[in-house]
Amino acid sequence: MRWKVRRDRGYWYMIIGATLLCNVLLSLPLWLDKSLTSVDWFIISSILFIFDLFMLWIIFGIRYELREKSLYARCGPFWCNVPYENITKIHPTDDMLMGFRPAAALHGVEIHYPNAIFGSVKLSPENEELFIQTLLAKCPHIQNSEMKHF
Repeated sequence: MRWKVRRDRGYWYMIIGATLLCNVLLSLPLWLDKSLTSVDWFIISSILFIFDLFMLWIIFGIRYELREKSLYARCGPFWCNVPYENITKIHPTDDMLMGFRPAAALHGVEIHYPNAIFGSVKLSPENEELFIQTLLAKCPHIQNSEMKHF
């Protein structure tokens, strides 16, 4: 089952700002060095184009799937596949700026599991409460956690 990703306005501001800043910094040699040849212009422009394609892949390549035996989250080239039996805790979070976060919003859901690089993965599904309830139904071993109120 696929879930829609919630994308906040703040997320768009961060992504567009970071992309513009990187584009300006990467294109500085084009404007500051008058001795660049057309080959140099082509190489630097190609690097900028590849960087922009990579950022678009990250922005629009976010997806979440609740598969038969695992939760699958992908953000461009980065992904995680968490078996339901490995999930130890699920809770809403506002701390979306740190850690592995294939998310596009500043509020979301944090899912803890033991073999995570940062200890958890942070997602931003469109309907957080329904996402958490569905995930709790697939993970009966964490029914008695702090998420009982959902």
